[in-house]
Amino acid sequence: MSDVKGRTRGDQSIEYIDSFREAGIDSTGILRSMTSRAAALLGVAQERGALHPGLAADLVAAPANPLRDIEALKHINFVMKNGEIYRRP
Repeated sequence: MSDVKGRTRGDQSIEYIDSFREAGIDSTGILRSMTSRAAALLGVAQERGALHPGLAADLVAAPANPLRDIEALKHINFVMKNGEIYRRP
């Protein structure tokens, strides 16, 4: 994972959750903004941004359902990238 100013992209992305919540966006809207809508905006929706056969996908495991508790994304148990699981100590 790439560091920017000593922090990973994931750490920086999670900070946006608070901004979305302050703007009144619900959990579903936040998740869409961070996945499928971001992929569409970047022009890569044919390759990623959703879970479908043939699309590239990095998965995260959270301790709770982020649709019910978006804060669960701040406590990821692991990331799966290219079929390999990554965990922080």
